[in-house]
Amino acid sequence: MGLLLEPGEMCAYSDDVQSDFVLAVRDDGSTYLDGDVGPLSLSEKISDPGVKVCACGLETEWDGTGRTITALPEPLQIVDTSGIEKPREPFRENCAVGMRLLPGELCRYPQTGCLFAVSLNGEGQFIGRRNFSEIAVNDLRLAHVTIDFSASVSDNRWIINEAPPPEATPSSYAIVSCVVSSEVAELHTAIESHDSATVRRLLAEGVDVNGRSVHGNPPLWTALVQADDAEITRLLLDAGADVEARDWHGNPLTHAVAYEDSLAQIKLLIDVGADLNARSGDGDTLLGTASIARNLELMSFLLELGADPNERGREGWPVLARILFSEDGDTESAALLLQAGADVNVRFADGTPVGEVAMRPWASDEMLSFLLAAGLDIHALDSQENPTWWRALRPDTTSKLRILLDAGADPDACNSRGDPALRQAIHLGNAEAIPMLLDAGANPSALTANGDPLLAFALVRSQMSAIPLLVEGGADVNARDSRGSTVLELARLVGSEEIVQYLIDAGAG
Repeated sequence: MGLLLEPGEMCAYSDDVQSDFVLAVRDDGSTYLDGDVGPLSLSEKISDPGVKVCACGLETEWDGTGRTITALPEPLQIVDTSGIEKPREPFRENCAVGMRLLPGELCRYPQTGCLFAVSLNGEGQFIGRRNFSEIAVNDLRLAHVTIDFSASVSDNRWIINEAPPPEATPSSYAIVSCVVSSEVAELHTAIESHDSATVRRLLAEGVDVNGRSVHGNPPLWTALVQADDAEITRLLLDAGADVEARDWHGNPLTHAVAYEDSLAQIKLLIDVGADLNARSGDGDTLLGTASIARNLELMSFLLELGADPNERGREGWPVLARILFSEDGDTESAALLLQAGADVNVRFADGTPVGEVAMRPWASDEMLSFLLAAGLDIHALDSQENPTWWRALRPDTTSKLRILLDAGADPDACNSRGDPALRQAIHLGNAEAIPMLLDAGANPSALTANGDPLLAFALVRSQMSAIPLLVEGGADVNARDSRGSTVLELARLVGSEEIVQYLIDAGAG
């Protein structure tokens, strides 16, 4: 506390294994804060020079020439750092060949805004201007820059082996954007502020129209997504902005715009040559991204253009699966896909029917009913050759079980081992499902795959609440298990006196 940071300087806070962040002061006096404190991620905090910075207990104030730390959060988990000298002064040194860094130390990478740091657990890390993340230190690729940097660790010390100046290289993919010229930063600021006059001036002066921000995003992304400014977007396009540039997530601009509910922006990108078939950084189609974003207007537009509603995206998932993983029962999006020819009985790559998702606890009953009405195969088996509808036998999906039984699910359906549905309900402790299955026609005297009556199975599993339900449903109270023991004999071994008397009163002998 009390440390004064002058423009261009920074310091690290890393007194414990749960807290790592960097506070830095830009040349203009504004600040940025990277990293996290415990479970709280700190978004970049930028302030005007005259404004106090405060985040998670860290406070600083600007005095006109520098920024002074006035309060620091307490460490969350102190680690043993005895014998380790950790610098607490601003880190002004550039990384150099042969430099040794102890845990808690860091150095600046020449000609960039990047830092190479050694955390208290001994990991070597690159710190960018926005993200604090572990990145392989060999052949690190940055926006427009390749860093030929290598370092090795020995005896808990990192030694820098190579640290030549970075060489510019064309790249539209930004893993970390550490190199941002003041002119490019001004361009992004002008775009965010809807200052078209400044944008025009900077472009006329030759500022890189594709220069990435500290966030790793191109100016066109800033104009489309952050500012939503059609005029500035057109200025950038006229100046040669790369319409195929991707954001720092590796997503095409079309995918980024899909979350903005602006069909006009998508049409503009198409007009200037954007590839609608370009996939997201995770491998999703644009239709898949639109479905995740619940952008019905864009989904309709893409389907009208001929987008394949059955095309698979990330992890081999069909678009319908993306919609089903929503908790809000988005039947309108599902209807769009099905009307366009999506297969309601499509399966995941492992063979599991996608419709199984609609039977999970958090899925809506409305969605399940909708899919059944649309032709969902209620008798489909999952990848393990078990009835898919068995997913609804869990205690937290009873309402879905009722829907499935009413729609014609076979209450006596067995799994791949030969166990009946009633046995599964008993196994899961779902007493509420037992009368539902019995009312639908399930056989209370059915045997398990091991040849045991359901009453015997319930006794062995200590599911005593199932006993009267099965008996009242017509189960044979004198049935024997696979070893020849009667239900009453088992009850005397594992049941209560109350259960034993109940079975005797029911005719067990």
